[in-house]
Amino acid sequence: MKLLLTAPSTRAIAESAKKAGYDFISLDFFGDADQKEICENYSLREFKEDYTLENLFKHAQDLEFTHVVYGSGFENHPELVAEFEKRCTAQARIVLGNNCDTLRRVRDWKNFFKVLEKNGIPFPQTEILPKKEAIEALKNKYLIKPLAGGGGHAIYDSQSIDEAAADERLGEEVLLQEYIAGIPVSSTFVSSGGEFIFLGTAEQLRGTFFSPFCYSGNVVPLKAGRAAVEKMKEISHAIANAFDLKGCNGIDFVINKGKPYVLEVNPRIPGSAELLEMAHGFNVIDAHIKACLGNLRSLKLKAPRKFYAKKILFADREVKYNIANRPGFVRDVPHHNERIQARAPICTVFAEGKTRRFCLEKLHKNEAKIKYLSEKS
Repeated sequence: MKLLLTAPSTRAIAESAKKAGYDFISLDFFGDADQKEICENYSLREFKEDYTLENLFKHAQDLEFTHVVYGSGFENHPELVAEFEKRCTAQARIVLGNNCDTLRRVRDWKNFFKVLEKNGIPFPQTEILPKKEAIEALKNKYLIKPLAGGGGHAIYDSQSIDEAAADERLGEEVLLQEYIAGIPVSSTFVSSGGEFIFLGTAEQLRGTFFSPFCYSGNVVPLKAGRAAVEKMKEISHAIANAFDLKGCNGIDFVINKGKPYVLEVNPRIPGSAELLEMAHGFNVIDAHIKACLGNLRSLKLKAPRKFYAKKILFADREVKYNIANRPGFVRDVPHHNERIQARAPICTVFAEGKTRRFCLEKLHKNEAKIKYLSEKS
């Protein structure tokens, strides 16, 4: 077996694959410096191509592999996964992940929320409307989201009506969703043919200087009541069965007064998985592959002894990355003297601590160090 890992960023799953001893290559947008240290990597940056999933798919055809694992973004493009499946079948290769039909059903929002309602799963009131009509409704307690979005990008509330009207990423139709205040969280699990293993929960860090809804990291384990976590586990199992999800998947929730509401399913390895791997001692990519191949076995998950956190740092202006001595808490590292556009991710910082408070304090200190070194350099 030789894996191809492909997504806008593949560093996290590449680290997991290396720990598990797989033979693999990766194809992503940026080809970060630390990604190059992990494995044979190809990137759209080097190909001088636009950063699109279509270009990832195009360049994947020139690479040697037997199995492909796709990451974030492809869930919004089942047509590309369908092409992967078609070409892989013709070449005796295998796509490891949810198939194109599953992705279509999960991303058919009317069908998705109908399934939740049928199963008695709580979710915010949601409907699909023309953009102009949805913007009018923003004056009440609603959010606008793109039909094919991710990472909390292009989400708007009543404080950003003008920005919503100007954002072309939203398209002619959008999701209008009731705003429920609470703690943004997520669950992660592996499933295969009726088998289901709950891997854990994570607190989501949201908000950047340019958007209060943009995903920026996680804290593990989730500090919430046992009843809420058990309910998330129950809901995750029900959704996995309802959509016949394969491999490692995640679900985004918001917890309001102890009650979890489902926002969406991420039908691929979620961003919080690497922290759960650190906390619980399993291997994400190995669990994903075995689940997809129908060889899922009972995983031994250890109880976390510490809190783990990560945060994505975004550039507030165009910057040039030239930090000579890379701190050990930094991942997704740009190349020396690489120019990074405003609002683009610079890198990811990590931290751990015996308590959530100490962990977050260390995370903020590490973030400040990177900002200081960037300005100093």
